[in-house]
Amino acid sequence: MSFLNNTSSLFLGPQSKSLSEQFWRMIWQQDVRTLVMLDEDVCSYWPRKVKTSEVFGEMTVFLKEATNHQTYTNRKLKIISDIHDDKILNVHQLQFHGWPQGGVPEDYTNLIDFIKQVKMKQEQTKMSPMLIHCRDGSGSTGTFLALYQLVDVLRSNSTISIYNAIRNLREDRMDMVLTRVQYLYIYDTLQQAQLTPEKTRTLTEEFKGMDDQTLNRKAVQEFSALTKIQKLTMPQQQQMGESQENAYKNRFPGIIPCMYKAFNQWHAQRGKARGTLVPPPIVCCWKI
Repeated sequence: MSFLNNTSSLFLGPQSKSLSEQFWRMIWQQDVRTLVMLDEDVCSYWPRKVKTSEVFGEMTVFLKEATNHQTYTNRKLKIISDIHDDKILNVHQLQFHGWPQGGVPEDYTNLIDFIKQVKMKQEQTKMSPMLIHCRDGSGSTGTFLALYQLVDVLRSNSTISIYNAIRNLREDRMDMVLTRVQYLYIYDTLQQAQLTPEKTRTLTEEFKGMDDQTLNRKAVQEFSALTKIQKLTMPQQQQMGESQENAYKNRFPGIIPCMYKAFNQWHAQRGKARGTLVPPPIVCCWKI
């Protein structure tokens, strides 16, 4: 998990019930009141039926209410801990539908409306951090968070820098905004945001005098520059893990298994077991 300015935290969605238990424990400890979910392919860490509950270790999760909208679902959850029975945590979960992994939503307006709804919920719980999660914890999450921040800048300033915004995000977490398509989508969505009823049609300095082709070329150049900077500042072990020689061994492209976490000489003594990192790279697992 990564924290940004003590207001937002980024997370990979839980992929199993055991991880869901840890997920809710973290929500409880950090006093998170707003959850933003950007994917569909995740283990259900909440009850599916309204007015029912599900137990995750010492955490009990009640689904109080679920409201389905055209492109997102708003759920109200109540969390109770067996250990801390003097506290009840009420959480709003907003799940956006139609965001493919590694891709972008088809409609800009739907995402802009979703961001507004998230801001309304977060406004009610200013003192608590917001948690955003998707499958890889960086692509969709980074795109959403960049837009979440830049939409406010767009309303109050005549000049914005998408490049600087993404670069700042990457100082806290690598690979924020994972693909060139996602980077271009930020440009297109911010252009669309200027044409909503809350905003005048005057373009910011970032977009003035640019046709679509020029804007596209600018975005491509900026994303390429960000990629080069990230590679230059990447730790050596990270570079090795993402190299062509080793990349295919990784279960998730953005997660490099740590090294030097195994006991050696296990084979020298019959009947002894070996402890190792779980899960190691897929290929290395079967070699062991």
